[in-house]
Amino acid sequence: MPLTASANVGIIPGLRIHSQNITELLQELMYIISPAILHHVLCQYPAGYLYQTKETAMKTILVATDYSKAASNALAYAAGIARQLQATLVLYNAFQLPPPMAVALLSEAQKNRYLSENTARLGQTARQLAQLYGITVRWQTSYAYLDEELPRQVVQTGADLVVMGMRSSSTSSSLMGNTAITLLRHAHYPVLLVPEEAYFTPLSRILFACDYHLLKAKTPLHLLEELAKAFGSRVQVLHVEKEEALLVGAHEGPVHTKALQLETVLHQLRHEYKYLEAPDVVAGIEQGIEEFDADLLVMVPRKAGFWSSMLHESTTANMAFHSRVPLLALPCTQQHHSLLDVFIK
Repeated sequence: MPLTASANVGIIPGLRIHSQNITELLQELMYIISPAILHHVLCQYPAGYLYQTKETAMKTILVATDYSKAASNALAYAAGIARQLQATLVLYNAFQLPPPMAVALLSEAQKNRYLSENTARLGQTARQLAQLYGITVRWQTSYAYLDEELPRQVVQTGADLVVMGMRSSSTSSSLMGNTAITLLRHAHYPVLLVPEEAYFTPLSRILFACDYHLLKAKTPLHLLEELAKAFGSRVQVLHVEKEEALLVGAHEGPVHTKALQLETVLHQLRHEYKYLEAPDVVAGIEQGIEEFDADLLVMVPRKAGFWSSMLHESTTANMAFHSRVPLLALPCTQQHHSLLDVFIK
């Protein structure tokens, strides 16, 4: 059956929260605060903190779809991963009504008809995927803007991964393009962007583009570990430097010392390390993808430093929109305060 959205009961005076952890707390809050406020909370709370607290195996994959070719391809890709991991797939479509003037003229019955038709369409897709891949598939649709509603859906469904398809001709001015860039910059959960032409194959080779200078001991990489174990993948850890001199002695200097922090995660996996000199990060990663013949690219986006050019310019979009290889962005961890601090600031 389709997921049923709970009613928004508004702010309740004297509200008492009984949650035992941050994830449960947000699940309670989402029914009494607007999507915009929930998004604000998620964006200000430490990146990666919610993801870091999840120690169980991946159980739920949320796929945002707009029924396009790229979205349909992403659905198939997500279904392939869900089957391998025995995870539940949740399809979500943010449904848009006609322009405001037209909406004002629509009766409640007409609005409900639009919603019912869209729900039926999404449900048909879900049933087809369930039968084809032998997995559990749920679905949900609502009148909403995707970038505002997606954080709420992540909390409501308990999603461990969000998957989105990207058109090869997308630009940052497109709706999906803007949403993707927002996710890469601010998401507090793993996001997998699937290029339109990237069809699912078993993940034999995973390239982890990692900046050792910014590597933190608590960077949450258990999704990378889980995928590699599930598919028996070979993992290559790639570090790119703009100057060749910085690579000299990398296997015995500070860079190598930083890399050793990854061994706590990778020691049970088939893995190797590679150092490349390239004029810019994107060129180095593209070279690494080709040389390793990677099936999946994994990165930990940051707002500054090594990745600044990728996050503040169009280079991340170019990689996501034009690469044949799907991009898995994992949230980074930062120094954090209590959730209460977020509300009282």
